[in-house]
Amino acid sequence: MKRTVIIFCIVLCAQLATAQQLTYVTGSVKDEKGNPVPYAFVRDRPYKHATYADSVGNFKLNVAPDSYLDVKATGYAGTRAKVGGNTDFQLVLQSTGSADLSGTAKTGETKIITGHSTADNDNQNFSYGDGAIFSAPKKEDAHGSRYQFEDWVHGFFINPSDSLAQNPAYFYNYDKMGGGLLITQDKNKAVQVDAALLKSFTLVDNSGNAHTFARVSAIDNNHYVEVLASGKNYGIYKYTKTHFVRANYSSNGIASSGNNYDEFMDENIYYVLDVQTNQMQKITLKKKVLKTIFTKDPNKLNKFMDDHSSEDIDDAYLTRLGDDLNN
Repeated sequence: MKRTVIIFCIVLCAQLATAQQLTYVTGSVKDEKGNPVPYAFVRDRPYKHATYADSVGNFKLNVAPDSYLDVKATGYAGTRAKVGGNTDFQLVLQSTGSADLSGTAKTGETKIITGHSTADNDNQNFSYGDGAIFSAPKKEDAHGSRYQFEDWVHGFFINPSDSLAQNPAYFYNYDKMGGGLLITQDKNKAVQVDAALLKSFTLVDNSGNAHTFARVSAIDNNHYVEVLASGKNYGIYKYTKTHFVRANYSSNGIASSGNNYDEFMDENIYYVLDVQTNQMQKITLKKKVLKTIFTKDPNKLNKFMDDHSSEDIDDAYLTRLGDDLNN
């Protein structure tokens, strides 16, 4: 198979985020005429918390209170805003009158750097490795999907040197069965990123919700797990096992069984890491189980459960619980 090369522009973050309480902020990104700027990239410097705005320019992000927001989008001059005590931001980008993306490939062409570097907008360098090239995933006729998202989404990743890499010209998806991060520019041909170059990656769905994935050896060495919460006390993870089940419909004219369609079936398994003891435990989503796992501050746990007593225990619940117990 003929190999082509992807030029991947990146943004580096040289300083690691320190252990501290994060501030939850929301905001919108608009141009000078008041029009939304969809999928603007928002990050806090000098740390590496980041996300993309949604299709109408709204974003939400946990940031370090001593940082400032760095916002950019193709065709616009970037802007910055100090976080301080602010929790809501109305950010304006000035149009430059150009939507060109420097260094991108031609239509229908997919490129990857193999062993050399390219400069990003911060005049820093980054080496990108080689990965398998194959046809981009199409929407299956089967129920469900082997891929995390129905369509390609924006994203970024952190490499083993804790540098943040992102380029708005590229789109991502995660192969739940194969365990690989897929990257594409033209949505017709995709590349699986070399796992040796990934410490974690974040994919932002079309509603602006960020999903961070990391390799956790205590759970699985061949697949990534979604990080629902992380901090000084606990890590909470969701591991999705996806199985392909062929159509198995049968009938004897009186009774029938099975399905007349192929199906990708997800099995979601949840884990909690006690950071101080380094003990990983599998959990079920029941309140009595949570009370036996999160034992460091029972008063805070009980208050959280009382305040959210009417809510289902799902991914969002676990994320809020983890953030609360880690602060």
